[in-house]
Amino acid sequence: MLTLFKPDFWRNLPQKILGFAKKLLLKLFRKIADWNRSFERKVGKLIVWPLYFFLIFLVTPLIWYLYLDRTNMPNIDAFVKSSSTVGQVYDTNGQVVIELAIEYRRVVPFEKIPSHVRDAILAAEDTRFFNYWLNHGIDFVAITRAFIVNGAYTAINSYKKRSFDFVSAEGASTITQQTVRLYFLSDITKRENNNQLIFNNLATRTLAKVFEVKEVNKIIRKVIEWKYAIWLESEMTKVYGSRTEAKRQIFIRFTPYLGNGRYGFDTASEYYFGKHVWEITPNETEKAALLAGMIKNPGLYTPRSNQ
Repeated sequence: MLTLFKPDFWRNLPQKILGFAKKLLLKLFRKIADWNRSFERKVGKLIVWPLYFFLIFLVTPLIWYLYLDRTNMPNIDAFVKSSSTVGQVYDTNGQVVIELAIEYRRVVPFEKIPSHVRDAILAAEDTRFFNYWLNHGIDFVAITRAFIVNGAYTAINSYKKRSFDFVSAEGASTITQQTVRLYFLSDITKRENNNQLIFNNLATRTLAKVFEVKEVNKIIRKVIEWKYAIWLESEMTKVYGSRTEAKRQIFIRFTPYLGNGRYGFDTASEYYFGKHVWEITPNETEKAALLAGMIKNPGLYTPRSNQ
């Protein structure tokens, strides 16, 4: 106990702690190396080397493509300036007489969308949209869940049919991905269900031997969608100076088709309920839930049949 009162003890304490940490890390690394050698001996190089190949030659290029490659990306200015596409004719008193549009779309400021409407949309489409750690355009938690669920269903169906049968039962699209699909990838989305490959190269032709052409196109579109979603959130953060405001600006530009030529929640609310989205009160949660439900299937949940 007397050593605690000696000046040398306290002066050398940081070096002792660092020395102990160094020994601990070296021991840990040796354990990992021993485990790796043991794993190779037990499992064999037939599994280890393909795993290394997958990580080096597939994962690394994918990360480069998603996060670093920014060639031929669109101009963000058009998206930032995107606004309503509803033409309005007014009378002499300033009242709207008629609205003229092929697509009724209106961008509403974030503050004007009631919190209970926002919560309904987020609950239906992207619960972690404002979680900056888990969602930066793509949601790794949702992707992992979809990979496990779809893999399980695919394995079960393939076993039953005695042939490969890919099943996509679980989605993982974020609000940013859906916005990207709407604004930037409409051409690719239209070509996705064709029986011709969107991009015809060695990789896609190889995939087409395992999956159907439409499924290969979906995989291609999904990867491009990931890249654009990551890019969009990054660019919007640069434009608006914060991730919070960037997320809000993307949210208000999320204007999915909600039936009867209506895109977005304000035009849909006005058409179906006779009021703007900001006029939906907390006591009208069923209207907020209905707007959120129509995102996935407007034909099923719309209060009016499509005209």
